[in-house]
Amino acid sequence: MDFVEAETILSDVMPVVYLFLTRLWLCLPITVVLFLFDTTVTVALQNLEASAESLDVSVSASLTGTTPQRGCNASKPDLSPCAKSRLNRDSYAPDFIYRPGRKKINDKYGRIQDCQSKMIIRPGDEFWWVSSRHLPLNSCGDFDLCIYRFLDGQVSQKTMVDLKNAHQSNPDLINFVYAHENRADLNKAEMRFWQTYNILINQAADAPSVRFIFFSWPADEVRGQIRDVKAKATICDHHAFYFAHFLYQIQDFNRVSLGGYSYGARLIINALTLCGGGCVNGRSVPQDQRFQKPSLRAVFVASALPNSGLGCAAYQHLDHVTFLNNSQDGVLRFFGLLSVNRTQALGRTGVCSTAGFPDRGGKIRQLDVACIAGKSHKIEDYFKSESLRQIIRDTIFWRDVAAEKPR
Repeated sequence: MDFVEAETILSDVMPVVYLFLTRLWLCLPITVVLFLFDTTVTVALQNLEASAESLDVSVSASLTGTTPQRGCNASKPDLSPCAKSRLNRDSYAPDFIYRPGRKKINDKYGRIQDCQSKMIIRPGDEFWWVSSRHLPLNSCGDFDLCIYRFLDGQVSQKTMVDLKNAHQSNPDLINFVYAHENRADLNKAEMRFWQTYNILINQAADAPSVRFIFFSWPADEVRGQIRDVKAKATICDHHAFYFAHFLYQIQDFNRVSLGGYSYGARLIINALTLCGGGCVNGRSVPQDQRFQKPSLRAVFVASALPNSGLGCAAYQHLDHVTFLNNSQDGVLRFFGLLSVNRTQALGRTGVCSTAGFPDRGGKIRQLDVACIAGKSHKIEDYFKSESLRQIIRDTIFWRDVAAEKPR
């Protein structure tokens, strides 16, 4: 092949090569973007699968009584209930003594003003803290809840006998039991304690004397949105067993009111189901630990449980129940993605049907407050409305309330 033939071949081939390289150059950015997107999605799915496997191992290990291969750090609460059972109960004593500038609670919404300068504890009210944070996911034997009382600026550890003696000494107090939401470590739970008391009780000029009992469960945030809500749903359902035991202990108290927000509502309703003879995740309480004929009142805000979660077992022991729902809730909007049957959240749609109740739901009051809370799931956006605060107070203070018409 001489030089002329080579030049001829190159003159025929180069335009094709040039066109190929030009098109490759134009497609290169798109190719790189698609490659990076595919890699990111693959890694995310692998992490999600690993998180799900890790959660399954932790939950199954807790149910069987074995300890997952995880470190235990007492200074940082761990998701593993087995690790929590080895922690000192005293480490969960709430620190109610707020120093200036340390805990800040808004005078109206619970967010800004200094708590010590704005909080005036009313004489005649009692403050109790009941905790299951130290207990494992599943306990088949004897267990003790951590009970503390805040009195005269000091926190002291008490027993169930002390709480019953306090009721006998002052039986006329309204007993308001409140359960907090998910992603609440000890510090946030302490803040929620005072916020709830301040807004619902302390700021009500006509509020009667109240025995405020705050129930705290292991709700520390877990890394990963999906992993967190799935893990807490499991923990909340099993700790409902401990809350049911507590409700059984106070069933003879006069005028008991229950309040729960988000997963706190889930915990309470599941506990009422157990006390009424129902089952939660295949578990039930012994016959001698079920309610006889107590009458309770309850108010639930943005309830994070299936809209079929309120059954006859829980409903039969309620004198009245108020549900503050939000059809525009941006968090509960995705609740159906967490279950196989895509069940919507009660706090978004309300109770799906009242036809199965003996009185067709005559003791239920449901309100859609989307016009007030918007797309928010935060309880502060419920508390900011004076009308909603008054509805909650009317329920927990055992005043006359209007229920929905049976349907």
